[in-house]
Amino acid sequence: MSIKSKVQPVVDKFAKENPGAKKISYTGEDRTAETELGFICQRPKQYPLIGGEFKKKFKADIPALKDLKKDQKDWCLDFIGDRAGKAGAYAHVGGKAQDLWVDDLTTDERKKLRDMLLKASFEIIYEKVSGAKSDYHAKLESTNVFHVYIE
Repeated sequence: MSIKSKVQPVVDKFAKENPGAKKISYTGEDRTAETELGFICQRPKQYPLIGGEFKKKFKADIPALKDLKKDQKDWCLDFIGDRAGKAGAYAHVGGKAQDLWVDDLTTDERKKLRDMLLKASFEIIYEKVSGAKSDYHAKLESTNVFHVYIE
């Protein structure tokens, strides 16, 4: 069962109890390691674990995806695969994370949704996404994405 199918009933209940709330969009459900590597190469500073290990191994920073050599790409995909589905690593790759776009909700609505998700035993990281940049553990008031995951 995908995480989206587990999150969906909570979001549906929230929508029913808050009929005036704007729609919540789903993004970033189950990614391949290749897709995750694309995100990493776009914003390597936001992935310090793989960035640090890559630097130790190859004596260089992670380049753009198109500039990765075959051995570097293979190493990265193995690194991601070994940690897939783990919180604090690559939960999207293992299908254990779902991003919810909550930018159109009021702060009070975000609090209500947060409380419902936590009650349903999900974990949440608040993100402020702006283009290719994500600020993790943002304040609820400025959060536009709930990174929802299960352990």
